[in-house]
Amino acid sequence: MTNRQAYELNKQIEALIDRKGIDPAAYTADEKAMLTQYSGYGGLDQFLEESNAGILYEFFTPTPIVKKMWGLALKLGFKGGEVLEPAAGNGVFLAQVPDRQYLERDAVVTAIEPQRYSYAIIRILYPEARAIQKVFEQQFIDERLNESVRGKVQPKYDLIIGNPPYGSIRGLTGGKYMNMGEKQYTKANAYDEYFIRRGIDLLKPGGILIYIIGSEVANGGVPFLQRGTTKAKEAIAEQAVLSDAYRLPNGVFDRTDVLSDIVCFTKKAA
Repeated sequence: MTNRQAYELNKQIEALIDRKGIDPAAYTADEKAMLTQYSGYGGLDQFLEESNAGILYEFFTPTPIVKKMWGLALKLGFKGGEVLEPAAGNGVFLAQVPDRQYLERDAVVTAIEPQRYSYAIIRILYPEARAIQKVFEQQFIDERLNESVRGKVQPKYDLIIGNPPYGSIRGLTGGKYMNMGEKQYTKANAYDEYFIRRGIDLLKPGGILIYIIGSEVANGGVPFLQRGTTKAKEAIAEQAVLSDAYRLPNGVFDRTDVLSDIVCFTKKAA
C-alpha cells in the first residue's frame, strides 16, 4: 500500500467512525475488518498540516512483533491477571492476547490511548478491554493541584506491554505534564525512559514490563540500551531487573526505518 493509499484509507475509516459512533453493534463484520487497517499517521507528514505534528509519531507495531512480545511475556512467567497497554494505538496488542489455555486466569487489559479515532477503534473492536482516552502521563497528575503525585501510585498490574512513544520529551504532546513535576520525579529526558520508569511504578512485585522502543539513530538518537548511565536508568535499576532484550533490524515498522529494541524488565520483590 502506498502512503497516499494509507492516508486515504485512514480518512475513510475516520469518516465511518464519525458517522456510526463507537457502538460495536453498529458495524458489520466487513466494516470491523476495515477498522483493523487503520495505520495512524506516522510517516505521512507530506499529507498533514503542521498543526497535526503530534500524530506523526504514530507507528503501530507489526503483528509478528506483537506476537513475539506476548510470547516473551509467557516465557517470563505471565499467567494472566491485570495488564496495561499504555499507548494502545489501534489495538494490535489487544488482538493478540494469549488464549485462555495458555493462562491460569484471564488477562484483563486496560488500554490507554489519547488519539480520538484509535480510541474509538479499541472501543468498537475490543469492548472487553477497559479503554481510557487520555495520555499515559495524566494518571500521575493530581488534577486539583496541577502537580505530579510523584511516587504515590498503587502497583496494580501483572504485565505492562506495548509500544510507547520515543524521542525527546520536549518534542511530543504531553510534555506539559513533565513540567508539573513528572520530569523532576522520574529524571527522564526521553520518553522511553519515562514510560519504563513509570511503568515499573505501576507493576506489582514480580510483574513484567515488555516494550518495543525506538530510536532515530540517523537523526542523532541513541538507543536506550546504549545510552550509558542516566539518573532515570539508575532509578529503573533500583526497582527492576533487565530480564531480556533484543535488537531488531531497521525497517520492521512501515514508513520508518527507526532502530528498535525489545526490552523486558521484571520488578524486584518488595
